[in-house]
Formats: sequence, C-alpha cells, structure tokens
Amino acid sequence: MNTKQTRCPNCLSLYKVTVPQLTVAQGMVCCPKCAENFNALLHLQQSNLNLPEDQVPRQHEQRSFFTRSKSTASDNALGLDILSRTVDQSNLDLHHYLNNLNYYHRNNVYYYPAPSLSQSREMAFQRKKRPQFAYYLMWGVINLSLFLLFVFQILWFNPQLLEQSKVLNAFFNQACTLVRCETLDQRYKKLNVEHFKVERTLDNHTQISGVLMNYNAESLKLPHFKVIMQKDQQYLERVISPAEYLVQSLNGMTRIPARHPYAFKFTLLQHYDQNWQYKIEIMRP
Repeated sequence: MNTKQTRCPNCLSLYKVTVPQLTVAQGMVCCPKCAENFNALLHLQQSNLNLPEDQVPRQHEQRSFFTRSKSTASDNALGLDILSRTVDQSNLDLHHYLNNLNYYHRNNVYYYPAPSLSQSREMAFQRKKRPQFAYYLMWGVINLSLFLLFVFQILWFNPQLLEQSKVLNAFFNQACTLVRCETLDQRYKKLNVEHFKVERTLDNHTQISGVLMNYNAESLKLPHFKVIMQKDQQYLERVISPAEYLVQSLNGMTRIPARHPYAFKFTLLQHYDQNWQYKIEIMRP
C-alpha cells in the first residue's frame, strides 16, 4: 500500500498517512501531539523514506514564522500533485473520488484518524541519543563500588577469612584505612587488664586476679587470656577461656559492655614461686 507523508501545520510533526486514512474523514486527521485537526491532503510532503541517509535533508532547526510560511507553500504545491494521479486501469483520480465520497456521504464526521509518526531522518533529533562513554564509565564505577562494599561486609562479619588469607587481610586493612574504620584486632587492643595481682592460695597454688576494662564505644565478645610465665631460661604459656577466669557472679556472660569493668580470677595448678614473672595477653576469640 502506497504511503505518503504529511506535516502538522501547528507543531510541524511529520506523519505517515495511507489512502484508507485519507478516505475515512475526507483527508482530515488529528495530530496526536498537539490535538490539531488538519487536512492531510493540503500538507502532504515529498516522501524520502527510501533515500539513503546521506541524501536525506536534515531539518532539525526550529522554523521561524516566515520560514514556516514559505515551506508550507512549497509543500502544498508538492502535495496537490497526488490529487491528479490515477490507479492503473482506472480513470478515477483521488480528487474526483473524494468529491464523490463527500457527495454520497454527507454525514458529519466526528472521528478523525490519528496518523503514525514518520520514520524519516527528519525526525532523528527527537530520538534518544545513544549513551556516551561517560555514561558507561559512571555505571561501571557504581557497580564496582557496590561489589567492593559487598566483599567488605563479608570480611567484616567473617573475620576467620582474614586469618586464612593474607591477601584478603591486606585488602581489608587497606580499605579500613581509607574509610577510617577499626578492625577487630584494633578493637581488642582497647581491652586492658587493670589491678593485676598474683597471689598464693592455701594449697600453695598460684592465683591471678584483676579487672578487664573495655575502652571501646561498643561491646565485644569476651576474649581469651594467654598467661605467659618466665623464670630464667624457662618459658611457659597457657590459654584461659572466659568460663575459667570470670568470677562467680559473672558466670554465663559472653560479652563485655563498653566502659564497664569485668572482674576475673583464676588459679593455676602450679606451685607459687616469687621468682616467676607473670604476664597476661588478650587474645581475640
């Protein structure tokens, strides 16, 4: 089916129209953009749908009032040529056909067909521009940041992974340096042992007591104690769990609150000797 082009005189939008659309309302159509009713036959345009892209004229600039009137006059001259054309093996042209249609059908037309937008290169300025390199670069940076944040959260809540891989540990420490966050090791360094005492029990064993203080802004899981004993060339170590060093009133506790002292006391099954030097190191659980 032969397809023609017509232009809305109000918004200058270019549309495709067919012969059935022109015969429905004696050539009257309705512009979907500005709702303007106009005669498509009086505003027919020269079709350039089949021309190569380099030969299609580009008319993206906004037309002034005087330029619009000149172009409309030339477009009308081109559009009136279709009225005198005839179909093969027929003597009836479009002008006589429309007149006869109007003569036999004098009912008022209350519906004007809405034409479709033309796919001509003249409307290319209304098409969405293709994304530029900066667009892909921006989304690439956003996706990479979200991925790194996801990996950082996994390492934050699974510190055992850092102990298994030196690469992940180095990456995590570098990331914490950039965002100024504290690692789990750094937070456990703020636990101090105060009022440290080494005493002799009645059965001549060694009893160690003191207070564990948390100087962090949040609570932490109770650590383990590494007791180091030195005497001349002798060196002994022993790890004490929280269940062993907490006093009886704190049994069952698993975390130490912020700015809160926890008293501890435990006994080593070793004979008391003043020559031994005792030291406690805090171990992360």
